[in-house]
This record gives sequence, structure tokens and C-alpha cells, in this order.
Amino acid sequence: MTVAAVRPFSVNIYGHVCGDYSTPIRNLSGAEAISSQRSVLGIPGLERGKLMTTAQLKAGCGLTIGDVCNQNGWNKSGLGFSKGGPAASAALAAFQLASNAGQVRYWGVVGNDQIGTKLAQYFSSYNMPTETLIKVPGLHTSHTLVINEQVEGDHDAQRTFIHEPGANGEVTFETFSASAFEVHEGARNVFMVGGSFLMPKFHPQGVLGIFERVKEAASHKKDADVITILNTAHDPSGNWDLGENAADLIDTLIMDFDEAKGIAGMDVSENNMPTLLDWFKQHGFRNAVITNGTKGAYVYSTDDNVLLPVPQHLPMHFPASRYVMKLDRPKYGLGCGDVTAGALAVAIAEHMNLETAMLFAMSAGGTCALNEPGEIGGPCKQGGQRSRANETDPQTVFEQVFERMENQFDPGPSIMALPGIDYDAMAAKALEAQEEPILETPKTPA
Repeated sequence: MTVAAVRPFSVNIYGHVCGDYSTPIRNLSGAEAISSQRSVLGIPGLERGKLMTTAQLKAGCGLTIGDVCNQNGWNKSGLGFSKGGPAASAALAAFQLASNAGQVRYWGVVGNDQIGTKLAQYFSSYNMPTETLIKVPGLHTSHTLVINEQVEGDHDAQRTFIHEPGANGEVTFETFSASAFEVHEGARNVFMVGGSFLMPKFHPQGVLGIFERVKEAASHKKDADVITILNTAHDPSGNWDLGENAADLIDTLIMDFDEAKGIAGMDVSENNMPTLLDWFKQHGFRNAVITNGTKGAYVYSTDDNVLLPVPQHLPMHFPASRYVMKLDRPKYGLGCGDVTAGALAVAIAEHMNLETAMLFAMSAGGTCALNEPGEIGGPCKQGGQRSRANETDPQTVFEQVFERMENQFDPGPSIMALPGIDYDAMAAKALEAQEEPILETPKTPA
């Protein structure tokens, strides 16, 4: 793989941060899973794999997160704790993976409380700056009870969420200062928002407001381009509204399968993934990614400036890593999709082509699945994590991900057939025209 210079870039990520409390894994038979699909833990309306807010929990059955823990014998202080939130998890992954040609910055909102303090300490332990973690007096920090279940016969552990919006519920466009939207000349500027459906005063107006503002700013800067990304999350309201002109302002839309179905209003099976992707293409979204757990990810790109796609812009399927597929024990899988999104933001910032970018992102998500919830590696220094000063030093996070990228995909990505397309012939042309991937190779210490 050829070493290529990377143009200066910045990755700016805004949005949802919370503390995640993970329960022990509950083992269920197939019959038990079916009978409790819409009443996990006996809570009406708490559907397996979905999210319920604490307000919905209270209105439906008069319970709090504390009550749920007490009823199931979980001591909250003894549950696993990690940082969570689509934006925060993506930002930490991007911070660990970006080359020294770029800068990664994150903006999120917490309350002035113990969970907020723990989150700041968490980021600091990874050497990630925390001065843009905004503390709002009088509000409590968002947190989530993650209920983990292993259903007999399923490879994926199922995760169900009870979510307290906290400070995230009060975020608006005005929460962020003008300095948060700086566009640099002579650079690629990536702006990502994560989890905005869980921020009702911010979505969609705040999201599109940021994207519109930075695109306008770039038009007045010399040799500056702006790429906007929305990494969605479950919409507890059920509206799934991305806002007017969303397709014009969102350059890349990242969703999981359920979120994509909600946004498109299509109740389709996995076998109809090409049809689902085609809905987003027909509605003007130039780049769309749909993740689907251990089944991998599905993507199309029609914008050569963002993902350097195969010339025919055909949708492609990227499998999950064989390491993930062959795990002999259930894993939480918590944060893997958000880590994938953060890695993809770095890949876009570094002008990788479609195949390289997706393998890089899927490798990061696979690395996360092999570690603690939401993690891809230990502390590192931004801008210096791609190579080791000494051969005896531990592998960097980037080297770990790159190694898996080189070895873990079997079979490789495949072009997906759509009705009326001679896809074999077009696939052959695409392979002939495929450009050399753009990615820095880890340097081998002398």
C-alpha cells in the first residue's frame, strides 16, 4: 500500500455524551426472548434492542432507573460504567486514530455532578482534552441503563436502553460558542453531529444550523472544504424527522439498520437492504452508511469529493471482521457502531477511497468489540499515535486497527446487485478503475 501525504484537516464532533451503566448479561431461551420482545424485564413497551426514556418509563409504569435496578437485584454502584453517547464515543475513537496532519475536537454538555466529573476524568485518562466538555449548573448529566441479554442461538448480545436525557435534553444551537464552528483555510474540515434524536431542543434545527453555518463559512475561506456527517441514534419520539433540506446539508448519513428503517418509514427485512439504500439515494442523500452489527455494514457513495467511490456508485456490503464473527463468548458490543462512525470521520478527513475508508472504520468497530465496551485501545497522544518511538513500546491504537484491517476480512467487501443493473460487468469495470487506497502505513522503527 502506497504511503500518501495527508492534507491538513480538522475533525469536529458535537452532541450526545452520557454515562453508560451496563448490566450483567442475562441468558434467554428463544421462547423467552419471543414472549418478552415488547416487555423486556416485564416493562410494557420496553422493546428488545430499542430505547425508552425515563419519562416514558415513568408515564408507562411509574418506575425510575433506580427502581428497575432494585427490582432486578442490580446495585447501580456495582454495574459496569463507561462513557457513552454517539458523539462522545465517536470523538474518542477519532482522537485515537487521526494522523498528526489533523486535529480532533469534541463538544458535549454535562451537568455539574458526579457523573459529569467521572466522564471528564474518563476522557482525561485517554489524554483527550476536556475543556470543551460544557458543564451546565442546575442540570444533571445524561445516563443510560444498558440491559444486556444473550438470546440462545444469536451471535449478537442484545442491548436494550433506558435513557435519562439530562443535560442533553437542554442543548440548543446557542449552547455552542462561535469558536466551536471554526473553519480552517487550506484544510479539510469535517463536522459531525452524533445522537441528535436524543437532544429534542437541538434536533433537527441545531444540527442543520451547524452544517449550514460551516458550509457558508467555507465559501469565504481560501482552499477550505467542509464535509458534514450525521451519526444518528434511536428516536424515542418515533418521528424520525431529519429536517427540511437535510439531504442538501448532510454529506454523509450514518445509521444502524433500525434507524434507517425508521427514517425511511420502511419495514423491510435485511434481504431488502439494496431497496432501503436506494430510498436514501432517491431522496438526495449522496453518501449513506447502514451498520448492522455482526452482519457488517452497507454503503453507497455518489460524491467523489467525500468518499472517492467506485466509478459506478454501486452500493457495497462490508462484512464484520472474522474475529468478531468467531468470538466464543458474548460481548456487550457497546459503542462499536459509534467507534465505526468516528473512524469513518477520520477516513473521510484523510481522503481515503470508499473501500479503504470502510475497511478502516469496520476494523475500528471490530477492535472495539474485542475490548471493553466502547474502547479500541489505551491512552495516546493526539498527533503522535500512529508510530512508536521505540520498537519495544506497545503497539499504538492505529497499528492495532491497521493490523486488523490487513488481516480480518474474509470474505472481502462485495458489490450489491440492484434490479435492472448488469452488476457483474459494472463490478469488473469498477475494479479496473479502482484507485490506489490513500492511507498512511505505520512506520517501522529503525
